Amino acid sequence: MYTNQITQSGTTVRFHEEDLANLVLAELKRTAEEYTTAILEAQNPQIRHILQTLLQKTLNDQARLFDTLRSLNWYEAPAAAQPQELQKAVQSKQQCWNKLQTFAQQALYQRQQQTNQGAQQFFS
Repeated sequence: MYTNQITQSGTTVRFHEEDLANLVLAELKRTAEEYTTAILEAQNPQIRHILQTLLQKTLNDQARLFDTLRSLNWYEAPAAAQPQELQKAVQSKQQCWNKLQTFAQQALYQRQQQTNQGAQQFFS
């Protein structure tokens, strides 16, 4: 196995190819997250399109590297979740979603009431 060395302040750190590959994989994941955030916040359609293109390239690179690492047994996938754990997580997210919908509906209703009251006062 090859190793790479980085010397900094007189200290030599050795990285194995496996470590470097996993570091690159983690950076590709982080980059995809950053592109996603930028896409969601982009107001300019052209910039959004450029970011989407970059995100897709990053996702493709990440998938290729991930497949390579798995084929070399350099990536240890997490253990499969039990069906009960998955169901519990789905139920929890559904409850959270329901609460969020209720909150949003109440906030919208209150906002409409305030707007209606303001309009009535204005025309009175």
